Amino acid sequence: MLARLGQRSCGGDPVSAEEIAVAKQRLRTGFAFFGLTDQWDLSICLFNQVFNMPCLASQFGASRTTSAALTSGENRTMGE
Repeated sequence: MLARLGQRSCGGDPVSAEEIAVAKQRLRTGFAFFGLTDQWDLSICLFNQVFNMPCLASQFGASRTTSAALTSGENRTMGE
């Protein structure tokens, strides 16, 4: 979820300009890398490129099966 200035964040108080500035600073200085779950394959490739690592087939498989999928016998992953 993308919070914008003045919008409510998860049903709480509206997000302030100061909170957005702090969040942006944390993204710039607090993480070596972040990817997008909606673009998993692309994010994994970029991660490997940034850290000079080879791509492995195991990085692209379903690694977090949901509990609902486990009980129903389906093979779904988080976010699908």
